[in-house]
Amino acid sequence: MTHEDVMRIAMEEAEVAVRQGQAPFGAVVVDHEGTVIAQDHDRVHELLDPTAHAEINAIRLLCKKLNTLDLSNCIFYCTSEPCPTCMTSCIKARVRSIYYGAETEVTASLPIKAIYFATQ
Repeated sequence: MTHEDVMRIAMEEAEVAVRQGQAPFGAVVVDHEGTVIAQDHDRVHELLDPTAHAEINAIRLLCKKLNTLDLSNCIFYCTSEPCPTCMTSCIKARVRSIYYGAETEVTASLPIKAIYFATQ
């Protein structure tokens, strides 16, 4: 599976988020062999949790699934550059690497409604 293939899955997750009224962010995680082991999207409004970003959701899922706090064999693909909270969580979980689509500067400067419209 190529970087582009995995990023397409992340973008599909972001589309799911938008359809559910969430912010348009998705994340996909692959293991060292390139197999998708987790994927999720923004769930802030659904869970009433301001930290329920795509990356955090994937980290929570994987730590429980793998029964570890060490995700050093995991590679994250995110639709947008991780926010400071998500980046810190990835560092704490020892994520091997992160690939992302849009830079924070691009997405953070847009009002949420503009982001929703841009992804529809």
